[in-house]
Amino acid sequence: ADLVNSPAVASPDWFLDKAYADTLALIEAKHITGDFVIEVKTTINAKLQEAAQRIINKELDTEGPQYHATQAAVVTMTTEGAIKTIVGGRDYENSQFNRATDAMRQPGSSFKPFVYLTALLNGYTPESMVVDGPVAVGGWAPRNYTNKYGGRVTLTTALAKSYNSVPVRLSMDFGRPAIIETARKVAAHGAGHQRHDAVRHHHRLWDFRYGRRRPQALYGARNQKAQWRCDL
Repeated sequence: ADLVNSPAVASPDWFLDKAYADTLALIEAKHITGDFVIEVKTTINAKLQEAAQRIINKELDTEGPQYHATQAAVVTMTTEGAIKTIVGGRDYENSQFNRATDAMRQPGSSFKPFVYLTALLNGYTPESMVVDGPVAVGGWAPRNYTNKYGGRVTLTTALAKSYNSVPVRLSMDFGRPAIIETARKVAAHGAGHQRHDAVRHHHRLWDFRYGRRRPQALYGARNQKAQWRCDL
């Protein structure tokens, strides 16, 4: 696609890349053909997008060397699921690979609620006592951020404090397949198998309400050639 008439930005960014891809998917799903123009009102906050990029670059410059980190990514959204910023790396012009949406990463602590839900479905209660202490699975021994353990605590406390050993012990109790099945039942897209489009399916990159004029993006087809315009 050609970027046309974009006075506010020197080049497109990761957010617009994602919006463009999802617009194409929308067009294909509706079987739209011929010459047309579709107006898409994005949920992006241009100022937050710029601020997120600056913050990532600053953190990579100051903190990156000690962690051997050369790239980072961020996604911010409202509680309703409207995405406000997507930054997929340090510099879009040098690398268009979107680490926020396309890089395969483990879900980390965000997956713990599925473990605890499985526990509740298997006889545990919020007040059940569990142990946060040393545990090993093969050559892996999870530890907490503080390098300290909480000892005997309730299931509620273990979840609230995000202790790492407790969900491991729970998974050893009722098995990982049960956790995967729980996640699938609550529509956790991608649980148990890899997908590359999780953000697209979980959150709206734009809405079609006409209360706000900007920011917006236009996608059109003229003479069988795609055109992409962004006004931020």
